[in-house]
Amino acid sequence: MVLGVGNLLLSDEGAGVRCVERLAASGALPAGVVAIDGGTSTHELLGDLEDLDLLVIIDAVASGGAPGSLVRAPGRVVVHGVVPARIALDLALSPEVAAVLPELAARVVAEVTCALPGACCEA
Repeated sequence: MVLGVGNLLLSDEGAGVRCVERLAASGALPAGVVAIDGGTSTHELLGDLEDLDLLVIIDAVASGGAPGSLVRAPGRVVVHGVVPARIALDLALSPEVAAVLPELAARVVAEVTCALPGACCEA
């Protein structure tokens, strides 16, 4: 999957979405590769990303380089998420999400630990 993200209302912030639009219109992507306009609602797409072999994210990146410079992201991207119980103005997590936060943190620690050179981890 190729995922374009960004806000079209903020000029260059929409570069990822504009690139995905261009790719979809051109038909240049290989068969089986899907181009998705993620806009600013990428949290709604996380479930669709779970079983992908490859995810390429296209976005504007404030890297400190000259405007128009191209930036390549890391070779591997892993997303750990949690399904929300509610999305509303509130500083507190829902009880359901608060309850699994320790497990989410543990999974992230395990993921980064396994990525360290010489680490031996079970799949």
